[in-house]
Amino acid sequence: MIGSVAGQGKGNVKFQNIYSSARMDAPSKNYVGGFVGDMRSGNSITFEQCQYAGNMNFNQYGGGFIANIISATITMTNCSSTGTRIAEVHTAGGFVGYVRSGATVTLNNCVADNTIEVSGRNFGGAVVGRLAGTVTLNNVYITKQAVSRDPNTPAQALAADSGIGYLSNGTISGTGRTIIIEKDTQFDLASDIWRVNDKNIPELIQFLEGYQESDTSWYESNPYATEYTLTTRAEFLGFAELSKDNNFEGKTIKLGADITLNSGDSDDWSTEAPARVWQQIGSDTVPFKGVFDGDNHKIEGIYINGTNKYSGLFAAVEGANCEIKNFKLVNSYVTSSYVNSSATAPEAYLGSVAGRGNARFENIHSSATVVAQRGVCVGGLVGTINEGTANSFNLCQFSGSVNLYQFGGGILGIIENSGTAVIMMNCMSQGTLTSESHNVGGICGNVKAGTSLVIEHCVSDITMSVPSKHCAGSVISRILGTAKINHVYTTNKVTARNGATVEWMLDKGSGNNSTGTLNSTSTGSTIIDGNTTYNLDTAIWTIEAGKAPSLTRFAQ
Repeated sequence: MIGSVAGQGKGNVKFQNIYSSARMDAPSKNYVGGFVGDMRSGNSITFEQCQYAGNMNFNQYGGGFIANIISATITMTNCSSTGTRIAEVHTAGGFVGYVRSGATVTLNNCVADNTIEVSGRNFGGAVVGRLAGTVTLNNVYITKQAVSRDPNTPAQALAADSGIGYLSNGTISGTGRTIIIEKDTQFDLASDIWRVNDKNIPELIQFLEGYQESDTSWYESNPYATEYTLTTRAEFLGFAELSKDNNFEGKTIKLGADITLNSGDSDDWSTEAPARVWQQIGSDTVPFKGVFDGDNHKIEGIYINGTNKYSGLFAAVEGANCEIKNFKLVNSYVTSSYVNSSATAPEAYLGSVAGRGNARFENIHSSATVVAQRGVCVGGLVGTINEGTANSFNLCQFSGSVNLYQFGGGILGIIENSGTAVIMMNCMSQGTLTSESHNVGGICGNVKAGTSLVIEHCVSDITMSVPSKHCAGSVISRILGTAKINHVYTTNKVTARNGATVEWMLDKGSGNNSTGTLNSTSTGSTIIDGNTTYNLDTAIWTIEAGKAPSLTRFAQ
């Protein structure tokens, strides 16, 4: 059993972002795999964005990724197999040699560009040599079928487009077929992972010669410019890299295209991290102080998981002239592994857009999942604002999910430190917020003593689940400073899991332990019902009978 990475696989193993071009020259040996020689019962291997590009020569039972699979589960996603597979006798596959009875193999978005040679009609397949178990094919492309070295005895293929050499009581599912690449073939592959070359064959971008994960040349070639436009993932990653010691004060960073950091479904990332962990823009000690203008593009696939004090797309932003605006954050998972099981106050801060947000935010929509444990204050958009009087949210919406222990809000987690002021205009919270303890609000968590918050022409349509009745409000959790609430509307979807009635003050829209001051000119908050009359700008808001108002610009 021979493999360039492992002779035999045992247990549950994940291969991610691995490239091997090792030559496997073993003409007298059996069970030779480009990555793994043999995989045994009850175990599983996952391959993500991997490529075997070496040449193989073996006696029998060989495959580009795995030679032999016995009662195990294999999943390959966005993988490529290139090079030659030559069997002196039989059973050669582009990805797998032999899938035995009880074994399961799934290929998603994979490409085989192999030369497969066997002796006579002896089990050669562009994808699998011999199948006795189950293979699921989803969006799999091949350049050619296997061939026989005997011109009078062609290699046996199960079907003209299957890529399976020989079927012995096995099963093919999924689309049940591979797509043989022609010069005009159109590919359903992620453009941030694959690039189609001049021969119309998809290649994994990260393994191309000269490929760099991050690109800082856009800045280094002209560090004195005041405006930069980023159009690629590599440039965006370079922005984060540069921000570790450059606060970009006085400079504007714009997006010229949608940016995808990770493909796949962020709902899966709580148990299995994607390829890239976002390193964040700025830091506690070097906060971003410039202007970030998304120019109405999407940022997709942000995955954050660390123990930093401040975590988000931006770790920290700061300054009277700092602006974050004009983008959508989608399909993203933001969490913190920081935890203090005895914390009674916030010690770290988490938000999908910024952990610390002493700046102006405008025209931002986030549908991210944000998750934290005890000791971490969470905001759907921003964890904390703790300095300055020019802080604001305008035309911003959170419609994802927040899961936390305590201290948090649908848009903003907490306002801290005397003299800090925040204004929210024409903003909306949707989605869900679930807490294990108290101090959570539909729009803002806590307004601490000495701070102030103005909320005007905003809507809270977030569904909140709290353990009991205390310190939970569909607009604000707790007001200890000063608040002004004008023309704020709420669907009041706050439920205590112990069955109690959540006690909150309608005039403040806040929890029952608010001892701060409500501005004398406040109109308070209104629970939405069939008779509600709205004081909202219809050029900004869509108002339909039986529904909460919605920000027109973010309507689906």
